[in-house]
Amino acid sequence: MKKIYILGGGGHAKVLFECLYLTGYQNIGILEKESILDAGEFFKNQNILFETEHKIMKDANPEDIQLVIGVGSVNVSIIRKKIFLYYLNLNFKFPIIRHPSSIVSVYSSIGDGTQLLAGSIVGVNSNIGKN
Repeated sequence: MKKIYILGGGGHAKVLFECLYLTGYQNIGILEKESILDAGEFFKNQNILFETEHKIMKDANPEDIQLVIGVGSVNVSIIRKKIFLYYLNLNFKFPIIRHPSSIVSVYSSIGDGTQLLAGSIVGVNSNIGKN
């Protein structure tokens, strides 16, 4: 399984880490633009890599890693979109993240980079786009 990096180290990254861990990802890294603030204590015992985004991504090969946007979407959806489009244009892949407790109809469509968190329900004929 490819290395997967969560872009961001705040509260939303904690939620995504749980989703990834519970669905079998083992090679998880946290990338933060500068310093890890509120997530530091949570991740301290998780045995995962903390790095600055610039240090890892400047030489990263899109074939070797996948990315997950760990920036929450409350009042920052434009930032999430910019991050997504920036790395998408560099050919990085964004998997669909799905918490084990989510319910998804087989008659639905879900785009790359979508994050289905704990308790989410996607009904029949739903179409969720990318990111």
